[in-house]
Amino acid sequence: MNYEEAIKLITSKGMFHIELGLDRITKALEKLGNPQDDFSFIHVAGTNGKGSVCTILDSILREAGYKTGLYTSPHIWEYTERIKVCGQEIPKQKFADLIEQVSKLDVSLTEFEILTVIMFLYFKEENVDIVILETGLGGRFDATNVIKKNLCSIITHIDLDHTDRLGCTKEEIAFEKAGIIKKNCPVITSCGYEAIKDKADKENSLFILTTPYVNPMFIEALSLKGNHQVENLALAINAINLLFKNIDDETIIKGLNKVKNPCRFEYFAAQNLIVDACHNPNGVTALRENLDWF
Repeated sequence: MNYEEAIKLITSKGMFHIELGLDRITKALEKLGNPQDDFSFIHVAGTNGKGSVCTILDSILREAGYKTGLYTSPHIWEYTERIKVCGQEIPKQKFADLIEQVSKLDVSLTEFEILTVIMFLYFKEENVDIVILETGLGGRFDATNVIKKNLCSIITHIDLDHTDRLGCTKEEIAFEKAGIIKKNCPVITSCGYEAIKDKADKENSLFILTTPYVNPMFIEALSLKGNHQVENLALAINAINLLFKNIDDETIIKGLNKVKNPCRFEYFAAQNLIVDACHNPNGVTALRENLDWF
């Protein structure tokens, strides 16, 4: 199977086919020896900002010498963008080989579940030190939530999106996002919703509520632009300070200088063009405010 054939296979149910639940992916991973049990995770959920938080964490940890696995979605150009080791995309042929392996499991999986399974397999092959794991949709029944524990959960800004699946109020959506909180594993969030606090209490999870204050040196160093990135940066820095006390400010600054997250208020000077992938009301509001600032 080549890369083009692999893409045709995983999209055969229709682009962006979604079917929430953990039963199917749990069964598939059991057949593969549960590779997800071998990692240290930072698990990130939220309506907006989770991709930026993930790429910030990845860049800092790589600068500190960790071998990182980064799983994000959706992609901009190629599916391989979703699965990276130390910033490098999974090779297309390796992607195809793993798709073929998973397709023979005799378990009916959605597109996102297949991608999540091959991510676990690839990161195990590569023997990564830590996985930065972004949820696809929601949290409680998202395929990434098959993991049993993590170093910490991060819940970013919450707003109305996917209301047909996650609920019609922010509190209902917060409940779904809070599903990634694990027993005795801290949660860092910029949201004070009762659903998140209650879940943290239930799981005996340290609850850390961030403020939008960050060392100005870090804000200046961050290559991602836009006022909304301060909230994302605060979440990432709190996670680094909590989990990796050996990482100094100089390393953090170097990592922030190298963060790349295409189409997030990305400015192309030659064309005098800004590209942003906002796709919900909160994202559009942030874009409008940043255009005023820019």
